[in-house]
Amino acid sequence: MKKLLLVLFPLLLALGILFSPVVSYADDPVKEGTIALNETKTVTISDEGGVHYVEFTPAEDGLYAFVSLDENYDTVGAILDSEGEKIQENDDGYGFGSAPNRNNFCVYTELEGGKTYRLQYWYYASSRTGSFNIKVVKWTASDQGALTVTTPKTITVPAGRVDTYTFIPEEDGPYYFCFSGPDHVTADIEHKGSSSHNIFSTGYTYFDVMTKGEVCTLKIHASETAATNTLTILRQSVVDDGLLQLSTDHTITFASPSEIHMLRYTPVRNMVYIYTYDGALNIKQIYYLDEDGSKHYVNTSSNNRFTLDTGHTYIFEFELSSSSMSGTGTFRMEDKLITDAGVLTLNTPVTVPIDANYNVLEYSFTPSANAVYILTSSPYGDTHTDTYATLLDSSFSELKTDDDGGEDNQFSLVYYLEAGKTYYYRVRLYGYGTGKFVITLGNYSASHEHDFTRDYTQRATCTEQGYTVYKCRDCGFTKMDDFIEPLGHALGHFISKYPTCTEDGTEHYQCSRCDYEYDTVLVAVGHTIVHRTTVPATCSAPGTEHYYCENCDYEGYDEEIPMLDHVITHRTTVPATCSAPGTEH
Repeated sequence: MKKLLLVLFPLLLALGILFSPVVSYADDPVKEGTIALNETKTVTISDEGGVHYVEFTPAEDGLYAFVSLDENYDTVGAILDSEGEKIQENDDGYGFGSAPNRNNFCVYTELEGGKTYRLQYWYYASSRTGSFNIKVVKWTASDQGALTVTTPKTITVPAGRVDTYTFIPEEDGPYYFCFSGPDHVTADIEHKGSSSHNIFSTGYTYFDVMTKGEVCTLKIHASETAATNTLTILRQSVVDDGLLQLSTDHTITFASPSEIHMLRYTPVRNMVYIYTYDGALNIKQIYYLDEDGSKHYVNTSSNNRFTLDTGHTYIFEFELSSSSMSGTGTFRMEDKLITDAGVLTLNTPVTVPIDANYNVLEYSFTPSANAVYILTSSPYGDTHTDTYATLLDSSFSELKTDDDGGEDNQFSLVYYLEAGKTYYYRVRLYGYGTGKFVITLGNYSASHEHDFTRDYTQRATCTEQGYTVYKCRDCGFTKMDDFIEPLGHALGHFISKYPTCTEDGTEHYQCSRCDYEYDTVLVAVGHTIVHRTTVPATCSAPGTEHYYCENCDYEGYDEEIPMLDHVITHRTTVPATCSAPGTEH
């Protein structure tokens, strides 16, 4: 660990990682009075990590900018409303003052006249204290229209104005926004709710993948005086430079910062590789693709060396490290062999000769019994060495490493191994130097008591039991415990198709926890037959009865209604008399 810190501390210090900004807003920030429009006010942060503020009440609605004028330190600012809610924040948005400092903040937004706002500020480095100047200025906004890809555009921004441009990509893809003029400008690029800041007089920024037709907004402003710059928008392109050759200087030429250059390499066997490149280049990433197209990345942060394995074609991607529009860089890679050193035997010391810089010796071991094994190193004679070991499984996946687990910078690598499986121990010197040391593989202890800690928990699913995996802190042995029975499906259902008179319906069942689902049949309900008289029967002609379904358009059939019998009645048309008969009709 101590050596890791010695290696990482200068890098962290250079990158500013050790000095994190105060990103939360203090519960009780220190008030330093008020500030007026165009007033230059000196403020002082005397407490480490302190957050201070002034209040500002604009006389009228408008676009206001809150800027710092510190020429020496890195400051951060934010605008909050009267309720203390953040409206806008900025870190490095301005080069303001007699000697522009790119670490000054410039936070600007539309404010309402008559309302009081809190202008909050702090040092980026929480350990910093001291004084700096701040100022509030009123700006105007001007819509300057649309921008297009690859067409350089000369932009002149008057003092006190924010120029807004729109960019609508005609195709999906990553884009670069490049400034190449003599004057200092700052641009805020907003797209899909996110933004990128800090584009200065000569520089570029990479913006993530944009979608065809979606609007991107650029807000560009200058310092206290007008500024002229040239903006070019480029879509990222990948240039395939072919195969990487070992021990060969590869000169990579960039026509623009939007280019990503690519070299491909397929190792003939597992090796340690050393690479060098000049300051014009950055290694963007090194990876290989598996069958489904997934990327597997190679760690390149270990002192310019890494291990590549056979069976993969690795892709090396490079980008420009500078802010120039074009450039040329050189990349070179050397191989250092991982030497097959044979088979280890239990309790048999082996002398390890590392006779070349960056050389690694690889020993195999196939245990005959499940057990915890320990590989230790010790000095060779009076020679003191600092040793390092890595354990890999049969597929060369790393299981564990150790540096100083033993005494006096010697390794002591403890791990549980399974009988019949082949493992590999790779041993080397910590600094990849030369020298000798002795290694011995043995049983850790027949009475070893595992010190278990939870490694991970597998939740129970509808069909599979859950469990917790516990791993020994010392040897890596794992066990499963705390089993939970399968949960069973949590089924809900709905009718996806209602049955009709003649067609079956469907009821759909689906689990709310997983993708299990199925359908059941709802049997057709059949016709509901009703009837009506369409032609009534008479004494002289039959009638018609029509039968049909009352739930669908099935018209069914007609039945004849029999002709009715006469209903005979009579009346006296000529009454009978004493002298003559009558007539009954």
